[in-house]
Amino acid sequence: MTVDYIPLANSPSQYAADEERGQFSPTKRYFPGRTTGQKSLTDYIPAQLTRLRMLVLIPLLALLVLYHVLFTRLGSSFHEPLRDNPYFHTGDVIKHNNQVSANMARCRALDLLRDTASPPESLSMEAEEERIEQGCGTNQTTIVILASGWFAEAFKGDDYSPETIYAQSAISTLNAHGYSYVFASTEKGDFNVSKTVELWEEFRENVRMIWADPEVVDECWNGESQSCLKTAENPEGIEAWRMMTFAYDEGASNPLGDAWTLSPLPFKDKTLLSYSIEPICKRLTLDAPHDRADPPQAYISANDAESFSPDRVAWSTLYLGHMHKSLGIDVVASLHTDNEVVAAEMNRAGLVDLGHLDKMDFYRHLGQSFVFIGIGEQGLSSEPWMGLCMNVPYINPVLEWDEKRPDDRSKWQVENPQLAHLYPPYVYHVKQHDLEGLKNAIKTARATPIGSYVPASMQFEAVCENTARVLEDDWRGKAEAVLKSGKGMKFEL
Repeated sequence: MTVDYIPLANSPSQYAADEERGQFSPTKRYFPGRTTGQKSLTDYIPAQLTRLRMLVLIPLLALLVLYHVLFTRLGSSFHEPLRDNPYFHTGDVIKHNNQVSANMARCRALDLLRDTASPPESLSMEAEEERIEQGCGTNQTTIVILASGWFAEAFKGDDYSPETIYAQSAISTLNAHGYSYVFASTEKGDFNVSKTVELWEEFRENVRMIWADPEVVDECWNGESQSCLKTAENPEGIEAWRMMTFAYDEGASNPLGDAWTLSPLPFKDKTLLSYSIEPICKRLTLDAPHDRADPPQAYISANDAESFSPDRVAWSTLYLGHMHKSLGIDVVASLHTDNEVVAAEMNRAGLVDLGHLDKMDFYRHLGQSFVFIGIGEQGLSSEPWMGLCMNVPYINPVLEWDEKRPDDRSKWQVENPQLAHLYPPYVYHVKQHDLEGLKNAIKTARATPIGSYVPASMQFEAVCENTARVLEDDWRGKAEAVLKSGKGMKFEL
C-alpha cells in the first residue's frame, strides 16, 4: 500500500527542521522523537521557584530510571498503537528528483546555496535559521546520489526484499537528518551510470556521496561507454572517493578497498551503514500470547520447495510433522512454489502451506505465531529481527560445529550469523537434525513469551547517528592515505 508523495528530502518534517534549529553539527546526537518546541513538565513551574523545580525533578528522574529498567527487562507492551514512520513516504522517483532540482535552483536564486560537497563550517544560528526556513539549510542542500535500484524499489513501495528494507532504512535516516537525495536508478537491476553522471554534473557542488550498486561502481571505474570517474583526461568526473558500494551481502567490494563498501552488519573492514526494522515493526499491532492462533502456531522460515531439499534442510518435514503431532501445535510456512512432491510431503506430515503471501500478510501470520523456526538456509535476512521486534523468538539452526567443543560459538556455522551472539528466550540455537533439542526449544519458547526486542545498534536513533557519521567523515583524507600506501588501483583525488 502506498501513500501520497511527501517531499521529505528538501522539505523535511517538523522533526528534522526543529532538530536543525537546535544543532548545526550534523554528527550531534539525534533524538527523532522530540522537537525543540516541546516542553517538559518542569518547564511549566515558575523559574523563580528553583528549589521547587529541583524537588520535582529528582523524583521524576527516579521514576524515569525505574521505567527504563522495567521497559528494558520486559520489552514493550503488547497491542501498541499503530505508529507511522514519520521519516519515510513512498512516491515517484522522477517527481522527487524534479522537486529536489527545483528547490536547489530556488535556493541558488535566493543566494542561500553554498558548497556542501564537503562538510562546511558551521554558520551562525541566525544564518542557519534563515536557510532552514527557506528549505536551504546545510543538511537540506547536502545531496546523496542513490545509484542503486534498491532505493527506488523502497521509495516506490513495491518490493519487500531484505535489500529494499535496508534501503528504506537508509532513506529514513537521511530524512530524519534533513539530508537531500536523488535517484539515479529507477528500479532494481537498473545500473544507470549515465544518469549518475548527469546528476553529478547538475549538483556537483552539493553532492556529498554516491551510494551505488556494485555494477555501477565497476562500470564507473572500468567502463568505456561514458566519462564517469575523475581522471587526468576527465577532470570534471566523479571523484573516486565519493562513490561507495551499497550492498546487503558480504561479498561486495570497491576498488578503493573495503572501507568504501557500505554494509548493514559489522563485516571486517567494511563501513557499517546499519539498518533498523523498528520503523516498520512499530507500524504493526503486536499480538499478546492469549490473542495468537489457537492451536498455537509455529512459523517455518522456508520460502520455496527447495528449502526442504535433503542437502539444505536442518529439519525434515518428518521432523516438523512430529512436532505438530507430539506438541499439539500447527506448523505453517509460506512456500512460493507449486512443487507437488513437497506439497504431498507437507500434507502427510500435517504441515500447513499458506501459499504465497505479500509482506504484510506474512507479518500478520508471523505475529500470530509463538516461535519462528529457521529451516537451515544460510544468509542475511531481516525477518528474524522483525520477528523479535514482534515478540516472536527465533530458532537458529547450527549447521556446523566443533565436535570436541560443540558449545564454542566461534566455530559455529549457523543459519543467521548475526543472531549467533543472542541467547534464550530471544534466540534458541539448536544443532541441525537434533529432534529432541528442537522439541525442547519449541516447548520453552511456548512457555516463555517475550516482549518486543530490538538490539541497541538497530534502534532507529542509533542508526540515524551512524548515517551521520558516514556522511560527515573525511573520505578524501582516507583516500589520500590509500594513494600514499601505493596499494590498489590508482585514481585522481
